[in-house]
Amino acid sequence: MKLNTSSAPVVVSGGGDTSQFSIAVNAKAFRVLSDTLYQNKIGSIVRELCCNAKDSHVSANKASEPFIVHIPDAYEPWFAVQDFGIGLSPADINDVFTVYFKSTKDNSNETVGAFGLGAKTPFSYTDQFTVTSVYNGERRIYSAFINETGMPSIVEMDASKTNDKNGVEIKMSVKREDFQKFKNEVQTQLRFFTVKPIIQNCVGLTFPALEKDFIIENDDVSIANGSGYGNKFFIIQGEVGY
Repeated sequence: MKLNTSSAPVVVSGGGDTSQFSIAVNAKAFRVLSDTLYQNKIGSIVRELCCNAKDSHVSANKASEPFIVHIPDAYEPWFAVQDFGIGLSPADINDVFTVYFKSTKDNSNETVGAFGLGAKTPFSYTDQFTVTSVYNGERRIYSAFINETGMPSIVEMDASKTNDKNGVEIKMSVKREDFQKFKNEVQTQLRFFTVKPIIQNCVGLTFPALEKDFIIENDDVSIANGSGYGNKFFIIQGEVGY
């Protein structure tokens, strides 16, 4: 999604030297960006990872193809999102995936993402998750984790040749008490996706009916009465309801 980062010119009269604000690269800063930033952590994880999968399919000209969502339960206690889009090269992992506020999607309105934060949302719930990327005949498995100093880190665990299609899977363990919450958030967060994902490990999951009572509806945003959605009104932007 294209972002407007321009600001009005400022005229400074008098005063001394001008200094810019900066951000310290430390555990406190990363905790704010990966953890305390999200009020609904499980919903944010589901929304952001699925939006990334959707965006990857758009970038690969596969917008009409579904990605895969795995629902956790007592026998398979993990949540995972797998796409079949463009994949991530080792350079992409090091230069984009692991860099906060770095995004390849901030110059296009065809994709949802732009801030470079969505892929890091699992850190709001867990200290470790797995990233598997298939890129041009190679499968690489990475472990993303919070190290002993509180800094997010990533290490390549395995690399092998494969004939599988390009794509990325992000997989994370889920606590038993949150199995139903992840299922509920998948139903809620993805209800407006035109192309619904393939749901694994959950028979009979359905999505709520779409609202038809739109107060405002245009190419950029829709506002509707949200009966049954938890709020009286909600906004739909980029197939995501807020």
